[in-house]
Amino acid sequence: MLQTLFTIPNEIAGVPLFGFGIAAVLWAVWCVVYAVLNVRRTGFNGELASSLGAMAAVGFVIVYVVPRIMIRDEVTGVTGIAIRGYGVMLLSGIVAGVGLTLYRARRVGLASETIFSLALWVFVAGMVGARAFYVIEYWQTFQRESLSETIIAVLNMTQGGLVVFGGFLGAMAAFAMFAYKHKLPGLALADLAAPGMMLGLALGRIGCFCNGCCFGDVCAAPWAVEFPAGTPPHIRQIQQGKAFGFLLTSTASAGDARLPILTVDSVVPGSPAALAGLTEGEHLQAIDGRPVASLDEARDLLFYAVRDNRLPVQLRTDRGVRSVNVIPGLTQHSLPTHPAQLYAAIDGFLGMLLLLAFTPLARRDGETFALLLTIHPISRFLLEQIRIDEPGMFGTSLSISQHISILLLAAAAGLWIYIERRPRGFAWPPKTQLTA
Repeated sequence: MLQTLFTIPNEIAGVPLFGFGIAAVLWAVWCVVYAVLNVRRTGFNGELASSLGAMAAVGFVIVYVVPRIMIRDEVTGVTGIAIRGYGVMLLSGIVAGVGLTLYRARRVGLASETIFSLALWVFVAGMVGARAFYVIEYWQTFQRESLSETIIAVLNMTQGGLVVFGGFLGAMAAFAMFAYKHKLPGLALADLAAPGMMLGLALGRIGCFCNGCCFGDVCAAPWAVEFPAGTPPHIRQIQQGKAFGFLLTSTASAGDARLPILTVDSVVPGSPAALAGLTEGEHLQAIDGRPVASLDEARDLLFYAVRDNRLPVQLRTDRGVRSVNVIPGLTQHSLPTHPAQLYAAIDGFLGMLLLLAFTPLARRDGETFALLLTIHPISRFLLEQIRIDEPGMFGTSLSISQHISILLLAAAAGLWIYIERRPRGFAWPPKTQLTA
C-alpha cells in the first residue's frame, strides 16, 4: 500500500497556492474561458448554467475547504495537501471510465460534449452519494464540538471514506436526470457507459488497496498481504483481539439487551492469548483494571494499550486475570490478510471485459447495463463475505453493501423483464454496437 505519494506545498515562492491564491486564480480564469467559448458556440443555456454551478462548488473547495485540511509532512516538514494513492487512483478510474465511454460514444455518433457534460453530472452526484453513505454509516466518527468542525470533517476525504454503492446510486440518479433533460435514450446511453463504469471501479479499488481501506479478513493464502501499523486492517485486528490471538465478540444479555456480554469467541493455539491461559467462552469484564460495558469500549482499550505500548494487557474475565501480549511483530504490521481490494479490482476488470464481449450479442437497448446490474451485486455480495470492515446491519450478519446488493439484484430482475418485453432493436444503428 502507499497512502501518500507526495505533498503539494501550500506556498510557491512565498505565494499561497490554496485559499485566495494561485489555484483559485487559475481556476477562475479557466471557468471564464470555458463560459465564454460555450456562450459563443451555443449561447447561455441550462447545460452551461449547471456546469458553472459545479465549477463554483470546486472553487469553494479550493478557497475554503482545502486550507482547512492541510497537513504537515513529518518527514519533509512541508505543510500542504497530501496527494494520496487513493485519490490518484480514484481520479485515474474516472478519467479511464470517461475515456472508454467517450470512445464508444463516438462510434455511435454521440457528441463528445454530451459525454463530458454527463461525466460532470455523474461525478458530482456520485461523489456526494458515496460520501453521504459513508458519513451516515459512520456518523459517530464525524461528530465534533462545533458545527463548522463537523462540516470540515465530513468534507475531508483525503484519507478515503467513500461507499461504492452510495456513489453508484447517486450517479444513477444524476444519469437518469441527464438523460431525461436532454431527451436521450437512457437505456442505450447506459449500455455505452456500463463498461467504463466497471473500468473506473477496478482502478478505484486499487486506490482502496493503496489506502488500506475495504480490507479482508485474516488468511493463510500465499498471496496474503500484511499492512503497516496504524492502517485500518492493523487497527481492526488489534481491536478484535486477533493481534493477541483471540477473537472478542458481543452478545445481548438475556436479562437486559442494553448490557451486552463480551465473550472470547475463539483462541488461536500457541498464541500469546493461549499461553496466558485464555480460553474460549470466557466473559471479559475489565481491561487494565477498567470495567468494560460494550464491545466498542473494549476495542478502544485494546487499541490504546498497543498504541501506547502498555503491554502486556491485563484482561479480567469471569475465570480470572490473564496477562496477554501481542503476537510478535504485530506492533509493526498486521496479520496476513485477504487483499480484498485487489479481488474487487480484478472483478471490475473482468466485468468490463465481459460487458465489452456481450455488447455485440445484445438484442435490445439496456441488456448490457442489465447484465452489469446482475453480475456486480453477486460478486460484491460474495466479496463482502471475506471483508471485515463493515458491520452487520438491521439485526443481521449482512453488511449494508450486501443488503444493497440484494436490492440491486431485484432491480436487475425487474429491468430484464421490462427489456424483454420491448421489441428488438436499438436507438442507434446495430452496426455501431461495437465492443470498443
